[in-house]
Amino acid sequence: MLEWTERQEIEAPVGLVWRVVADVESWPEWTPTIVRIARLAGSGLEHGASFRIRQPSLPAATWRVVGVDPGRSFRWQSRTPGVLVEADHRLAPVGDRTEVELAIRFGGVLGRASGYMLRRLTRRLLRLEAQGLKSRCEWLWKSRGA
Repeated sequence: MLEWTERQEIEAPVGLVWRVVADVESWPEWTPTIVRIARLAGSGLEHGASFRIRQPSLPAATWRVVGVDPGRSFRWQSRTPGVLVEADHRLAPVGDRTEVELAIRFGGVLGRASGYMLRRLTRRLLRLEAQGLKSRCEWLWKSRGA
C-alpha cells in the first residue's frame, strides 16, 4: 500500500471537531476538496453508510464507511477495478485542542501505480481538507458565544 498523511492541530475541543467531521454532507461548505456529496445509504456516519462524492480533478466515486469510533475516528473506502482507496480521519484531544490526522492509502493490484500517479493531487487535497477543517472548527469555537 502507498500512504500519505496530513496532521493539523485545531484550537477547538475534540467534541466540536467530531461534530464537523461527522456531518459529512456539509463538507462542501468548508473544504474545497469536495464539490458535491450525496448520501446513498445509512442515516449518519455509521458502519455501512455510503456516499457518492465528487472531488476536483477526479471522477465521482462511492465511499463506504467501514469503521467508526464515535467521537474519535472513522474510515471509509472507495473501490474501482484493481484499486482500493482507504481514508482515515482520526481525532485526539490535547487539552482543549484537537490533533487531527488524515490518512489515505492506495492498495489493490493497480493501487500503488494509481496512487503514485495521483500523489501531488492527493497530497494537495489532504492539505486543503485539513486546513478547511481547522478554519471551520476554530471559527465555530471562537464564535460560540458571539
